Amino acid sequence: MRKVQYFDRKSVSLIKYSRDLAKKLYEGIIRQSGEAYFKHPEKMAHIVDPIIRDPLFKVIGKSAAYLHDIPEERPYIEIFDSIEKHAQIEKRNKIFLNDFLFQFGKEGDYVSYIVNRLTHGKERYSEYMKKILSGFHRRGNLKKLDMITAIIKMADRYTNIEPKEKMDTTKIQEEYSKFRRADRKALEKFYNEMGPMIIDAFIIKGSLAYDPKHIEKALGYKFQGKQTAAAIDNLINYVPMAESSLLAVAKDEELYSRKALKKLLKETMINSFQILEDVGLALKFNFYTISDMGFNRADERELPPSYIPILEEIRQEAVEQRRKKWAQKHKT
Repeated sequence: MRKVQYFDRKSVSLIKYSRDLAKKLYEGIIRQSGEAYFKHPEKMAHIVDPIIRDPLFKVIGKSAAYLHDIPEERPYIEIFDSIEKHAQIEKRNKIFLNDFLFQFGKEGDYVSYIVNRLTHGKERYSEYMKKILSGFHRRGNLKKLDMITAIIKMADRYTNIEPKEKMDTTKIQEEYSKFRRADRKALEKFYNEMGPMIIDAFIIKGSLAYDPKHIEKALGYKFQGKQTAAAIDNLINYVPMAESSLLAVAKDEELYSRKALKKLLKETMINSFQILEDVGLALKFNFYTISDMGFNRADERELPPSYIPILEEIRQEAVEQRRKKWAQKHKT
């Protein structure tokens, strides 16, 4: 069992404590882009800061943003709902993230509650996202915590989809170099471990022979495919779902800024469209086709008559830009 090192609450705020703890626990983990993992939750904390207005929940939200991926990235640290399921947890011989936060009392419980909801378990990802983004039916602070959870998750979706981001293959190539003189069976096993797209790339090529350039290209396509799938999911499901539940229906200006949240969701959509354009799918997945897909369909959500959906705002702005370019080009 690992020992948990605690810090004196009197000497550090919950946000700083969570940031320092996250930096320590994420140490050594590298994202596919080659960036230190800690940079990801740090970006999220900065993103949610201007969105969350309530001082207490700003502290809770930023702290949870720093720690949100710990249970997934560090399997030896578990998490549980410290508000509703505290008595049901068997804690013997286990380390829980809750243990790191207990000294902060109710605020620590609130952070653990959010991180628990953000931790993706065995359920399908679509069900996990639906649970986070669909309706906030509970009352009081639990409802506010659920809303903050959804806001943090959308900050997560935003930071996970950057059009200019590329995959850093350095470590994979270093590992692959060990197979320079390996036989066909060993290479086939390595490719299979890298995933269907990698083994298929070599099968299509007609040879499983060691080829650093070919695997580099295949890894690039794999990363690009992952980004493309995330972009489509954002456009047809998760952004419109969050927009409907947090902007068009829920209205809690004291808890969060609807204007700042709408800006985040809009930028997520714009980045998603950019990724589709970069891979040559802009014509197939344009404003018009996207508006008839998934949660964008009119029969999937109820929007107030006066509310202008984000997708419609983007369409109007794009049309106006094209109109100006056309007018400039044909100016006599």
